[in-house]
Amino acid sequence: MVDILKKLIVHYPSFSYWRQLGGMYSELNQSVNQLVATELTYLAGNLDQEKQLISLAYMYIGADAPFMGARIIEKGMKEGKIARSGENLEVLGLAWQQGADSKKALPILEEAAKASGKGSLYERLSGVYLDLDQNEKAVLAARNAINKGGAKRKDMVYMNLGNALINLHCYSDAIDAFRNAAKDDRSAKYARQWIDYAEKEGDRRSKLIESGAKISGCKKV
Repeated sequence: MVDILKKLIVHYPSFSYWRQLGGMYSELNQSVNQLVATELTYLAGNLDQEKQLISLAYMYIGADAPFMGARIIEKGMKEGKIARSGENLEVLGLAWQQGADSKKALPILEEAAKASGKGSLYERLSGVYLDLDQNEKAVLAARNAINKGGAKRKDMVYMNLGNALINLHCYSDAIDAFRNAAKDDRSAKYARQWIDYAEKEGDRRSKLIESGAKISGCKKV
């Protein structure tokens, strides 16, 4: 089929053949060739259905080009081709987050979380807030993720929670969070290291405060 479609494209140019070729590459697990064939169709303006555009965005994300995926969805939403649903906003936020653009990811993920209320979105939000040093919001988002359920990596939610609490100088609460994270083998090593740090730093700051030092204590959230 691939050989036939290539000949058809040469002798009878049609972007419908490019779409079919992309589908064939998908069947053969040739993701790069699938992306190229689909991208050519898109650039020619022959890809305008929501499902097709979201699929292309996922291809970019899978090819380590999340920025391109985000631009596809953003443009599609502006043109009214992609609905601004919680699910689509989640993909857009994921793309910006994977592209290391936390500032662009944040409002999108906030909107998606508000629309769907999914724990997995609050899980992502806790990490973005932490990256942006918005620690109080990171704590609230992590607790929402835990309470609502559905987090993909609950241990990472607890790690985010613990780190945000340390930044707020709430060492005892941070230790509790890290202990929960340590229940998962994937985070156990780092969680124990953070527990050790929190115990020592918490003790040090307590002694300084007792000695009359003017330093901030735990800011409860």
